[in-house]
Amino acid sequence: MSPSSHHVLIALGSNSDAENNLALALDSMKRFIDMDKKSTAIWTEPVGIVSPPFFNMLVEGHTCLRLEQLKRKLKELETETHRKEIQKKNKQLISLDLDILLFDNEKLHPQDWKRDYVQILLKEIQSTITN
Repeated sequence: MSPSSHHVLIALGSNSDAENNLALALDSMKRFIDMDKKSTAIWTEPVGIVSPPFFNMLVEGHTCLRLEQLKRKLKELETETHRKEIQKKNKQLISLDLDILLFDNEKLHPQDWKRDYVQILLKEIQSTITN
């Protein structure tokens, strides 16, 4: 880990071709995040929308990108998967949602930290020594 490396925790979620979209996101994220730990992926009920269940997981790692750069990269990944035609027709389908929960010591998306699945997956990550 270099001195300019930042500790990150990323939440990944999808309710449309979910297993494939999470796998594609993980593969793409390897280009700019050194992934130290990955949780298992679990199915959860949607919050705030009527939609199919979501497939969610957490990734902990390090990146040399600054926060704004990382946000931009993750938004690009979301946009790439949202181009599917079905996405335009059905707004309840989310091909990919990537949220930065932690950047160094800064907690982002405070409402997400309270979600049961985040707490469950966070405990799983914290209990693993390596991935």
